[in-house]
Amino acid sequence: MTGLSRKWLVGASAAVMLGAVLPGAQAATVAAPQAATVAATRATAVGPLTGIVIAIDPGHQLGNSNLAFGRQLSQTYFVGGSVGVKFCNTTGTATSGPHSLAESTYNFYVAQDLRAALQRLGATVVMTRTVDSWNAWGPCVWNRGAFGGLHHAALEVSIHADGGPTWGRGFFVIEPSGITVPCYKHPRPARMVPLSRALGGSIIRGMQGVGLRTSNYITGGVLTEGNQATLNCSSVPTVIVETLNMPNSTDAALARSAAGRAKVALGLLRGIRLYLRR
Repeated sequence: MTGLSRKWLVGASAAVMLGAVLPGAQAATVAAPQAATVAATRATAVGPLTGIVIAIDPGHQLGNSNLAFGRQLSQTYFVGGSVGVKFCNTTGTATSGPHSLAESTYNFYVAQDLRAALQRLGATVVMTRTVDSWNAWGPCVWNRGAFGGLHHAALEVSIHADGGPTWGRGFFVIEPSGITVPCYKHPRPARMVPLSRALGGSIIRGMQGVGLRTSNYITGGVLTEGNQATLNCSSVPTVIVETLNMPNSTDAALARSAAGRAKVALGLLRGIRLYLRR
């Protein structure tokens, strides 16, 4: 997502490249014949987050590398900012080596851990996708951005992993800029900028609190962006969290480990609770 990352653009012009991106990447065991449907998952207990709806966006989708979905992923939409028009979605990055872990799969695992933790505290959780499958695509980034508002969520956290330099480690948060050109049909209220930045600050503190380090290649662990559809099309406080850097061997080991992913989810949970003051 940053200028340093190696995330692939999905579009008609990228069709040949897509077939070689992640065909052997590790996938979750769940599959779907089409784009994932979304359903709210209710709290499993009464707790400090009872009555609150949290939106989780597990970035990308394994099937975004599937050439069968080239037409769907080549859709474009005006998302504001200086770039304006964007394609539906991208493939994401992956760890290197013979047992490559796709970013979409990693994101989905972390999202599942986070969802379960939120439910145990009483929250109702909605997710932009509920499967990670070679046979599913999207949702498109503008729908991901509008998702939290459509479900009346208190906030939305978009979970990602970066494709930065091999020497780079750590997480960083992408926050919205004060752009004046709105996302088509989903204009972001001005108040969402300071609220989203407050959420970003809380996420940073939460993740640091569990021992995760901020990025050593993004100053201060914060990147302000005016061209992210997930941020520009949102009507609720929203941040994108690049939770680690997959090309780095140490971060890749964290991504492959169930304990490492649980640690990331715990950091996100703490950040959400700090923001909500619960």
